[in-house]
Parts: sequence; structure tokens; C-alpha cells
Amino acid sequence: MDGTGFVGPRIEISERLPDLGAEIHLDLDQKAKLPASAAVVRELLQQQEVKLAATIEVGFKQLQDLLAESKSLNVGLQALQPTAKKKKRHRASGESTVSKSDSGSNRSEASAAFAENPNKGRTSLLNLESFEAPGRSIWSVDCCSWLPSEENPPKNLLSRLARKMVSSWMFETFFAGVIMTNSIFIAVQVELSAQQPGRSPNRGMFIVSTFYSLLFTIELLIRLVAVGPRLYCGQDWAWTLLDTLVVATSVFEFIVELPVQHDEGQEEQSLFGNMRLLRILRIAKITRAVRIIRLVKFVRALRSLLFCIGKTLKAMAWSAALLVLIIFLFGLVFTDITTEYFANPEQHWNPVTTDFLRLRFSSLELSMHTLFASITGGFTWVEARDAFAELSFVWGLMFEAFISFCLFAVLNVMTGVFCQSAIESAEKDHELNLQMLAHERAKYFRAVKRLFQQLDKNGDGGITVVEFEVALQDPTLLQVFNALEISADDAWALFTQLDSDGDAHVDADEFLEGCMLLKGPARSVDVMGIKRDLAVVKQRLDQQVSALLGMKSSG
Repeated sequence: MDGTGFVGPRIEISERLPDLGAEIHLDLDQKAKLPASAAVVRELLQQQEVKLAATIEVGFKQLQDLLAESKSLNVGLQALQPTAKKKKRHRASGESTVSKSDSGSNRSEASAAFAENPNKGRTSLLNLESFEAPGRSIWSVDCCSWLPSEENPPKNLLSRLARKMVSSWMFETFFAGVIMTNSIFIAVQVELSAQQPGRSPNRGMFIVSTFYSLLFTIELLIRLVAVGPRLYCGQDWAWTLLDTLVVATSVFEFIVELPVQHDEGQEEQSLFGNMRLLRILRIAKITRAVRIIRLVKFVRALRSLLFCIGKTLKAMAWSAALLVLIIFLFGLVFTDITTEYFANPEQHWNPVTTDFLRLRFSSLELSMHTLFASITGGFTWVEARDAFAELSFVWGLMFEAFISFCLFAVLNVMTGVFCQSAIESAEKDHELNLQMLAHERAKYFRAVKRLFQQLDKNGDGGITVVEFEVALQDPTLLQVFNALEISADDAWALFTQLDSDGDAHVDADEFLEGCMLLKGPARSVDVMGIKRDLAVVKQRLDQQVSALLGMKSSG
């Protein structure tokens, strides 16, 4: 690593220009053997100056090649970056220190990989539709690392088949439909029970309920065979516990309700104990409908809303505590005012006010409920204000001050805190952000693909400079470039930037990479990269010029 921060192999002039260096060295030796004649020395120096000028010109060309090689090396390192990180994690698990020589070997591997396949780091337009973010849950709890996992899968055939079945979209879609239809069935069952209270269990409902219980049991068994006990401490462990509870209550309900269906014609007295137990189980069975929330993860908007609501619960708890404290303090004041009013019977000139205060403010609990209803719309607060204003206009103003303070200050601040907490939680949802980023990138790639097809008039899979200049004369395509955040004012300059290999022919991969690099304004990281490259070039150029000037002065 040199003073400019450049990390990479240093190539000296003697390594890049061996023939030229030997030539100069031979000329200097010949100069020492020449006679000390002024004309001969002058002629020799002129020849030496010509050769030094040629050396500088060749040196600049070698610098350009060096920069191209450095750029290729950086692309190769980026292509092998995931592999290098994975190797580093494996070495860290078995070794305490990492040798410095590993970095050099990684760079040599990157150079070799890039030489073999220079397009390895590119994103092809052929597989843009399948671009997805890694599916990693933020609620994952890895407390069973000793159990079979995806890195160490089970070897038996049944487990492999079950895992393949669970990972298929048809499996998820089928049981998502089962959960939705079961929720509808529970709603119908509850509605029928509400219309006919105390009705004995229906045999048809029992058969349908047993069928759903069988499906849920099969689903849980398949997941257990596929993942094993790790299902209870890996991803979605909370949902797995809920599924297990649903299956357990369903099996127990089937065992209890089966004798009831078998002895349906007997007296109700003999089945009283089982019926009471069945009512309790039916309440537990409604928890099946909670599983419909699990389908929210398939809809991005609903998942974001549910995640934000969950993250605002903490802010809601503290806001509720503050609101209870405020209501408690004002409740003490208004309860004390009402108590003083009831302590003086001679002031009870209005029976309507007396009845209202006795109904709403005769105790601290009633006062707090009334104040809460006044600020949340459950009660018309002007009635309470008029009642206290009859006692004294000061108490009426105090009640109005309480309403104003709670409505305009407390509740508005709480709403702002909830909104801020929801926005921050949505930004911190890494899994959702990855999905949105993948969606936006796929959308951008599709737009670039359509633009490339419009520019490729002859359909040969590439764009020439003539096709590019003709296409940019179309105002519609210029608007498309502007929509993609790419400046297309100068056709030749834009084509030169897109043509990375300099063959005057831009293919699909070059067009995609160029559009991604040219998208939007220059960022700070781009500016820092340019400054770093210029510093490296300046240092290399200074070294070569110093070496050439030293050769000239010694000659």
C-alpha cells in the first residue's frame, strides 16, 4: 500500500520496459567508450534525447494499459467478493488469526477468474425477471444450531421430498387457500350458533371441521418431516407454535365431540358435561381464524402496515401512560369539586345538574371515564362544561382548558409520535427494504431492456453508433432516457461511455452496466473513486518521469 491508499500489485518501469531499459543502458556504455569529441558527444546526446522522448511516449501508453489492467482487476475482485467473504468466515471459525499473504492470493485468484470469464460480474438481461432479494427473516432465532439445517440437510429420501414440497409455491398457495376458507367456515359456524343458541352440534359442520383439522395436521407433519425440531426455533417459530396449538385443540375437540355425534339421540342431560367442554373448545377453535394474519406476508402493503403497527405498540404504551396520568390529575380536581357540591345541599337548585354530576363525577373512576370519553368522542363534553359552569364559571373554564389541552396538544403530539415511529420502523424493516429494492431494480432492468430493444433496429443484439445517433433524434427516446435518469445530450459521448470494450458495438450487457453507472447524478463515492485513481496515476507518472529524467541527466 503506497501513500495514495492504492492497494494492488506495483509494476516498476524495469518490469514493464525491459527491452527499452537494456537499450538505454547499452547506449550509456557506448558513450563511455567514445572519444571525447564535442561533435560526437553532441550528436550522441541528440540521439539520446530522441530515444528518451520515445521512451516517455511509450511510458504514457504503458500507463494507460496499467490503468486498464487495474480496472479489470477491481472488477474481478468485485465478482469474487461473495466467495472471498464466505472463505473468510470459514477460516475465522477454525483459525485465530489470518495471514496477510491471503490477500495477495485472493487478488491473484480474482485476476485469474476475471481472465477466464470477464463477464462473470455482469448482470445479464436474460435473468432479470428472476431477480429476488434474499429471503431472510428478521424474527429468526437460531437456538438449535446442532439440528439439521439447510447447510446440513437430512440424508433420508422422505425428508428431502418433504423439504422440496414445503419450498414449492403450490404448497404455500394451497394451504393459504385452506386457511382462508377455514376462516370463512368459522364465521358461518359462529353466525349459525348466534342465531340458534344452545343448538346441538350439527353433523355436517362436524365433518367439515374434522376435514380442516386433518388438513392442518397434515401440513404440520409435512413441515416437521422437512425441517425437524428446528421448526420450533428457526424462522417463524411463533407461527409454528400457533399451528401446533391449533392442531392439538382440533384433535382434542374431535375426541370429545365424536361421542356427542354418536349419541346425538340420547337425552341432553347425559351429554351436559361434554357439551360444556365443547363450548370451551369452540372458543379455542376460533384461534384458527388468527392464522389468516399469516397470509399478510404475501402482500407487501399489508405486511408493511402490520410491521409498523407492531413497532408503534411501545410508543402507544407510553402515550397511554401519559394520558392516564393527565386524566387522573384532572379527575382528582373535578371529583373534589363534585364532592364539595354534594356536601352543600342548599346549592342543589338544579336537579338536572345534580343528577348529571352524580352520574358522571360522583367517584374518581367515573370522573376518569367521563374525561376519557370527552376527549375521544364518546361523550359530548359541552354537557359536562355546562354542568360545572352552573357551579362556577371558573370550573367551566377549567373543563374547557382540559379539553383544549388534550385535543390540541396531547393527542396531536401522540399522533405525530405514532407516525414518526411507524416511518422509522418501516425504514428499519430490512427484509421489506430488500424486497422493495429488488422490485425497483427489476422494474428498472425491464425498462432498460425495452429501451435496448427500441435502439436495436436491426435486431442483431447490439447497437452501433449510427443506430444510436439516429435513435436519439427521436424526442420520445430522449424522454425515456430522462425518465431513467440518464443524460443523453451528447450522443457520441454517451455511446463512448456505454461502449466499455471500445469495439464501437454496445451489446445488451454493456448497455445495462452503462445505464446503471450513468443513472442519476454523481455521488460522493464516485468522486472519491476518481480522486483516488488520479492520485495513483499521478504517482506512477511522477515515478516514470523521474526515472526518465535521471537517465537523461546521467547521459
